[in-house]
Amino acid sequence: MPTRLIDLGVSQESQPRLVHSCHLKQRVPYCTLSHCWGTYRHAQVSKASLASFAVGIPVEALHSNTFQHAITITRQLGVRYLWIDSLCIVQDDHEDWIRESALMSKVYSRSLCTIAAAHAIDGREGCFSQRDPLVVFPVLVPSPFQASNSCRPRRPLFAIHCEKMNSIYESQVRSGPLYTRGWVVQERLISPRTLFFGKEQVVWHCKSHFACEAFPYGEDYVPLERDARKSVHRELVRIEGDRVELLQQWSAVVRTYTSSKLTTPGDKLVALQALATLFQNHTKDQYLAGLWLNPDLVWQLLWSIEPGSTQGQRPSDSSYRAPSWSWASVDGMIEMKIPSLAERRHSEVGMTYDQDVLIDIEDVWTIKENAKAAPNGPVTGGILRIRGQVFSAWMTRVSEDDLLGAVHEAELYDKKLTHPGEDSAEQAREIGMCLLDAPSECPADGFVDCLPIIGHKLFRNGRAGRGEWSLRGLLLLPRGPANTFVRVGMFLTNITSSPVWSQHPSDRQTIEIV
Repeated sequence: MPTRLIDLGVSQESQPRLVHSCHLKQRVPYCTLSHCWGTYRHAQVSKASLASFAVGIPVEALHSNTFQHAITITRQLGVRYLWIDSLCIVQDDHEDWIRESALMSKVYSRSLCTIAAAHAIDGREGCFSQRDPLVVFPVLVPSPFQASNSCRPRRPLFAIHCEKMNSIYESQVRSGPLYTRGWVVQERLISPRTLFFGKEQVVWHCKSHFACEAFPYGEDYVPLERDARKSVHRELVRIEGDRVELLQQWSAVVRTYTSSKLTTPGDKLVALQALATLFQNHTKDQYLAGLWLNPDLVWQLLWSIEPGSTQGQRPSDSSYRAPSWSWASVDGMIEMKIPSLAERRHSEVGMTYDQDVLIDIEDVWTIKENAKAAPNGPVTGGILRIRGQVFSAWMTRVSEDDLLGAVHEAELYDKKLTHPGEDSAEQAREIGMCLLDAPSECPADGFVDCLPIIGHKLFRNGRAGRGEWSLRGLLLLPRGPANTFVRVGMFLTNITSSPVWSQHPSDRQTIEIV
């Protein structure tokens, strides 16, 4: 049960009031609201108003059509209790906010139904809107061939629709402002049932069915969220124990989440902790600011900003969010590829590629802001201690005119380019390319440190090619004490026998990435 709920009373005329769940004699069904806050100031519970809200909340004091409509919908569903974040979490009490935000996985997963104001940019628009019902509902054509033994109610066999189900979903849900909000990702994926109130019609979404007013019995079209929701609620049980597949599911969640927007960038880890908690119940792994401590951490470290995504940017020191080795430290859509076991060793005609881990992770930890109340919540620091070989390479930026998203890309050479832009075959050899996390923190041209994480070794006709490796690793810059670095990107090298890297144990060293 949520800590607090809004009691709507037993009649339509009852005044809503805030109640503490510990005062309820038993568990009660409740609805949840998913909405955009926007810039419009709606009602919020504070330490000063907590006592008065427990007596009653005048409808006119809500200052939100969305809240008023949610109350109406909840009552029409025959449900007495409703949960709204700004009214059930004390907004000027940081400890309460941290504690309650950590319970989101339970709040939404145990909700009877989530009411989603999909088209409303703020509380002024609400859930309901003016529309022409003749445009929404299909033209029904009676048919004498309706089966008499059908378990469904008698209905026409033919229905003429103005648009397909996928088009309705795109226009009513995915194109709405609610869909783009970061906080709403976990609300959308965790809720067992959701009613999306779009601009023209209502869309229903649950673990087993997808429908709308135009298609009340559903259609074959299955949106991405249906698959994602199945993954969260069913697939986690099905694949429990399969670490790689669980990580692939997490990677999909991260990609969806990082493509959304957060009004407060500091909420990056807070707004995802409900899903992190849900995954942790199945993985049993330690959560590390968006990554998981298990043997596949090496693959998770190789995340990158999706080319063409919003330009990466890290927050200033005054608004610390995560260590540089975590994707949560930057903005932009994250690509985190977790290969299957089969993909880690694959063959082509006459050649076989085998993948080796080239580092040892000696230690890793994060400092939680409130480890007791929010173990998967915000962090104030973190260190990754690795033993491996670091080599130096010359980096030069790719022209923005050369390739879409090139602002994130750079080329790597085995030594300094003396004449950038000219034929440099005799001066320096291009050994690969890199994807930058936050281009503004890197020089346009200069030396960088490279830490190989994974080596792809080439075998020709069953025999190992001498010195032929393709490397994938982290791009680093020195920061603070000796052997301390920050991550600024990831790199990939070509198949190479370049002397910039060797496997000799004496070349390995222990470094820390903060």
